[in-house]
Amino acid sequence: MIPNGDAPQDEQDFIRSHPLLQGLDLEESAYNRGRPGQATLVASPTLLFVTGMTADDAPSLFAVDKETGERVGQVELPGFPRYGMSSWEHDGHQVILVQLSDGLAAFGLPAAMPR
Repeated sequence: MIPNGDAPQDEQDFIRSHPLLQGLDLEESAYNRGRPGQATLVASPTLLFVTGMTADDAPSLFAVDKETGERVGQVELPGFPRYGMSSWEHDGHQVILVQLSDGLAAFGLPAAMPR
């Protein structure tokens, strides 16, 4: 698992192309150290939701499988996440609310959307 988003792409490329690492069989996570800073987190029974930045500096909400640590989804946020987030179920539908520096962003999980 890479906490708090992805390292900027230029940093990943610098590590990947370093002469001392050439010829080594490394996992992709060896090149991606993540981001410094604090992420907002909320947990469901099976997933951990965490905010962070992608390699191209897009603020995003990531879904991480709690058993494997693998990212299983992500959605771009309309602004930079701040302070916290919450999640609840309403009428059988899971909702996630992310606090942004300039407002709020609300998401309904795809599997929980009305049919």
